[in-house]
Amino acid sequence: MRLCRRGRLSDITPLAYRLRAAVPIRFKISSSTNIDDIVRLALPGVKLTHMVQVQVPVRLNTHYFSLENKGMLFEAMLKTQTLTLDDLKV
Repeated sequence: MRLCRRGRLSDITPLAYRLRAAVPIRFKISSSTNIDDIVRLALPGVKLTHMVQVQVPVRLNTHYFSLENKGMLFEAMLKTQTLTLDDLKV
């Protein structure tokens, strides 16, 4: 992936497109108390959104995602002070 001087994507590899699409769907994030139910019931977990990061120095082949900071699942993460990522089977 190459970035132009203004920080916009000038070209993105096919692998990067697949990564940006797959991560929010395949990664399940929740509190440690909810993750088993999220996986067992095939629920999406806390929403992940791909973002272009401009506040930190740009690194090639690095992708940034943000967590949605609202909703019951996010509140449970705050309450338990845990963030759990389910095992990803590729």
